[in-house]
Amino acid sequence: MKHSELTTVLDDCLGRLRAGESLDACLSSYPQLANQLRPLLFTAVSLYHTPRPFVDSQARSAGLARMLVALENRQARLAAPVTTPSNNRRSWLPIRFAFQVATAVVLLLFAGSWLIALNRRANPGEEEPLITNTAVIISHSSSPTPMITPPTSLPAIVFTAQPLPTITETPINTPTPFLTPTSLPSTPPPPPTITATNTPFPSPHFETVEQGYHSYYSWTNQSEIMLFEPTLIQLQNQEAWANFWARHTAGHFPPPPMPTIDFQAESVFVLMNSVEATGGYMVEIRRLELNEGGFLVYADKYSPGPNCVVSAAITQPFHIVKTSRITQTPTLILTARVHDCTSP
Repeated sequence: MKHSELTTVLDDCLGRLRAGESLDACLSSYPQLANQLRPLLFTAVSLYHTPRPFVDSQARSAGLARMLVALENRQARLAAPVTTPSNNRRSWLPIRFAFQVATAVVLLLFAGSWLIALNRRANPGEEEPLITNTAVIISHSSSPTPMITPPTSLPAIVFTAQPLPTITETPINTPTPFLTPTSLPSTPPPPPTITATNTPFPSPHFETVEQGYHSYYSWTNQSEIMLFEPTLIQLQNQEAWANFWARHTAGHFPPPPMPTIDFQAESVFVLMNSVEATGGYMVEIRRLELNEGGFLVYADKYSPGPNCVVSAAITQPFHIVKTSRITQTPTLILTARVHDCTSP
């Protein structure tokens, strides 16, 4: 496939989307390029629905004025001539003086060494005195330091035996009471009788409204609806259902019609997955259950296995169901499952 062909098809799909055609209809016209067109068109639709930032006119004017002032200051600094400070020459004076002094000292040492060498050649018979090892004794006092004389004998240590105190044993006339077998119950109480009930918990019937892989629910500028894990959404009135449907179908041109729900007798539950970077993911509501603890929703999340071939498309799987009206707050019990794509 040539790059020019993909560019031509992409321009055609963008024009059809602007004209009101849906994304899936455009992809169905080019099935051989659907995997490459889907992320590009999805990004274009998301950018189209991104609201433009609102800038106040006063703030815009103030920012423009600050930018012009900063630009004028920069131009003035660039136009100003570069001047050398007058004290640069003075700053080098201490360094030059120290260099001159060091040079003079080196020359004096060299001259002294040269004169000593000439003197040795002129008087070869004279030898320099050798320095002998001399012991230097430093004394702080004329009298010697007295030595400590150890004692000739140690004093004898005499141990005197002291009489032990007399301990008088006093008998205890009152014996310690012990527990008698009669104080314990003769037979343990019987365990409580548990009566099993065979009444099963009701499982409300539900009907699928829509299930798929591409929801636009999290592709908005509202951070409160960004999902990072599968989430169960409960809708109990027409207003909430309309708001959800508008976000859910934001990438369709024109948007599909909203299904009719009788909220006087029905409730809607949506299992919405997080945004995934590839295909191969799916969520599904399996069972609804009403018990003593409340209302339970059992669902599964499927992920692609290591050997699965997935599409390079951004997806957000979902499952929308309706059931008889339920006012209890639902509890999601999610089971993670992995597709086994290993070939037999």
